Order: sequence, then C-alpha cells, then structure tokens
Amino acid sequence: MYDLQQRAEAVVRADPAVAGVGSSIGASGWNASVNRGNLFISLKPLANAAAPPRRRWWHGCGRRPPTFPGCACSFFAMQDVRVGGRQSDSSYQYTLWDTDYGELLQWAPRVLAKIQSLPGLADVSTDREQGGLQVNVSIDRTAASRLGVRVQDIANSLNNSYAQRQISTLYTQRNQYRVILEIDPQYQRDPVDLDRIYVSGANNVQVPLSAVTKITRGLSPLVVNHQGQFPAITISFGLGEGTTIEQATRMIDQAVAELHMPTRCMPNSPATRAPTGNRSAHSRS
Repeated sequence: MYDLQQRAEAVVRADPAVAGVGSSIGASGWNASVNRGNLFISLKPLANAAAPPRRRWWHGCGRRPPTFPGCACSFFAMQDVRVGGRQSDSSYQYTLWDTDYGELLQWAPRVLAKIQSLPGLADVSTDREQGGLQVNVSIDRTAASRLGVRVQDIANSLNNSYAQRQISTLYTQRNQYRVILEIDPQYQRDPVDLDRIYVSGANNVQVPLSAVTKITRGLSPLVVNHQGQFPAITISFGLGEGTTIEQATRMIDQAVAELHMPTRCMPNSPATRAPTGNRSAHSRS
C-alpha cells in the first residue's frame, strides 16, 4: 500500500496546478481499513500566472485520476461543513442498508452497476471492501478423536501462535513489560506456515495441525459499515459537467426503482457536500 500511495502522490505532485500534497495511509478516523490512503491536495492561487485554472485541473487530473494495477484513485472536493454525509470517495452518496447482510451483499453490486451506467455521473464507487484474505481452519473431529487431540488444544495452539497472548508481566523499578507468546514473525506471512504448528495428542505425542484440520483460503470483507444498527453499503458519485444534483437524484431514484429491490433493503437519499477550493483524494488497493 505504501508503494502504491507513493506512485499516486508522484502523479498528483507533478501537476503544475498543485502547490502541495499531504499523504497518509492506514486505519484512522476516516479510514476503517489499512488498505486505504488519503492525499490532501492544495492548489496554487488563481492569481498565480503559472497555475492552470482550477476548473481545468479538476476536469483534467481530477476527472482522470492516476490508475495503475493494484490501486484505484478518486477525487472529491473538501468542505468546511458536512451536511449529513459520511466519508466516501466522491461528493455525493447513496446508502443502502438492510437487516439481512447477505441480502445487502446480493443487491449492492446490482445497484452499483445500474448507477455506473447512468449518463451524467462520474467517479461512481462503493465503500464495500470485499477483497480481504481469510484462512478457514476446519477441525476434522474424527481424525482428532483418533489421534487423541482435544478441540480445546487446537484452539489454544492457534491462540498461542497468532493471538499475541500475554503470558506474564516483567516488573522493573520504573516500568513493566508484557510478555507475549507468539510464533516467529517469519512464519506468520503465509497459510502454509500453519503446517509448522503442532498440538498434543495421545501419550503427549506432537501431532501436526494439518493432520487434524482442513485449511482453506477464502475472502472476507475488510470492514462492514453501518447505518445506525444495521449493515450498510454506500455508493458515492460525482456530477458530470452540466448535471445538477436534482437531475442526478431523479435518475438514481428511477434506476433503483426499476430493480425492484426487497423492501428490507432500504436506500437513503443522496447526501451533499459543500465544495471548497481544495481537493482530496482516496487511494485504495
């Protein structure tokens, strides 16, 4: 993520209309996952003869954000006062929420594709972070029983290896230090390293974890946003040149109504943001 962020920053900083760029990556008050970053962009004053007009910059660099494999960038105007909106990747938002998270995941991509097909909109994206890597460890209870391995011992072995389990505290005259039990960090980078974990079986024989479990790889959302107490997915969008928010709202409401979503999957009206002279960018890997 750091390398991708540096590449995006270099593209923006090279633009002649940009006076300065601030950069941050990782989880924070406005980023819920570590694979997102922010660029805070200051433009040169309009009186600066060397600076291209801001409108040209917005429809140039801003409407054609840097793109390269592994990273998606989007721009939106910063504002002094937020009016009902949440943090997202564009100026306006359309939020879907549902009591059934599975149903929400089923309909959100359809709504996103429908909105992306509408003319007059730009920078359509979503805050759904579905690309997280996950390792599933399923216990083979028959094999574990045959080898004399308790389910609790399997859970304890994983806990000791990866959960940063505190086992003691060292006290000195001025400080205290927590003692953490974990597997060597060089063996924490790949699911294959799970084969290095052993559990105690019958007669205290050490049994490899792979002999009593089935290890599979899968995907998991990096973050699940909420609208109140319910899971929610926000689709953010910008306005194309000549399109008003009233026109965009009517187009989106009509397009979503044509999908005939279940009544449980409820949309919120688009939220507006007041523009200012600066710009901000999100990058996501």
